[in-house]
Amino acid sequence: MKVNSTIKTILRTAAVVLAVGLLRELLSGVPEWPHLLSAMTLYSLAGLLAGIIIGHLENRDTKQAETVIHELEEELVRIEPIQQVGMMTAGLAHNLRNYLCVLENSMNMLEKSQETNQSIKRALMVQSKCIDQAERCIDRVMWLVKKENHEKSSGRPLLEILHDAADLAELLVKPKQMTIVRDFTSIPDSVRLNDISIMQSIINLVKNAAEASKNGSAIVIGNKIVENIPGEKEVRIFVKDYGCGIDDTVLSEMFEPFKTTKNNGHGIGLVTVKKLVEEDGGRVKIKSAPNKGTEVILSYPLSEQVTIQ
Repeated sequence: MKVNSTIKTILRTAAVVLAVGLLRELLSGVPEWPHLLSAMTLYSLAGLLAGIIIGHLENRDTKQAETVIHELEEELVRIEPIQQVGMMTAGLAHNLRNYLCVLENSMNMLEKSQETNQSIKRALMVQSKCIDQAERCIDRVMWLVKKENHEKSSGRPLLEILHDAADLAELLVKPKQMTIVRDFTSIPDSVRLNDISIMQSIINLVKNAAEASKNGSAIVIGNKIVENIPGEKEVRIFVKDYGCGIDDTVLSEMFEPFKTTKNNGHGIGLVTVKKLVEEDGGRVKIKSAPNKGTEVILSYPLSEQVTIQ
């Protein structure tokens, strides 16, 4: 059977277009390697599939075609963990960069000012927390690679975790003379979440909020427990800014990897937050309006035993 020339042309054109896309990726600079890996996988498979469809339709060798397609499916299964490692590696680098930024700001504060001994002690304590969080970022990647059981909770009360995150956030935004407002409400000590996820998520969100806000403005970190319907409670953690806001058309793409509106952005921050929150059974919601600001809400389900104050 001869394949219709129009179908041949369409398939070959698709393969050429995808190949050109890969060339553009390479010529535009060195992209993030996970992104490049995904692109190479897509472009290569498209070309292979085009050849398989054309060749095997012409030869009517359906059994061989099914064998080759099955092999391609197995290859995709093999590649998927590699892509996951790539995404986690990109997220790791993004989180470590945030903690290093806090450390740098803290060191600059010690070098340039005549702080009291108490202030120095506090700065050193924050630095120690940053180092601890950076080590935990690495532990998460090792868990993915080795398939080890990763730490789900530190057993610390949530309010303590939020205060620690706010301490780091204050140093993160200090170069822009910004204020961190702690809108914390009373939380029972029985409310315990993964402190690694909470800390990393809040730091990522505060960094985004600071970049979208003017010098000297405020960023709010808060929490509350709500009961949507009788018997179903959840704790909400939010980070709110009063910056430039996000347009609806952009808002729909905020959780896509490597999508960013910032000149020096990488499109990893919100993707990382979403992954961390969902791994712990939560969800992420964004409220925003141009020139009015943005609020990101992290919601986690609670047991019925938690009492709302």
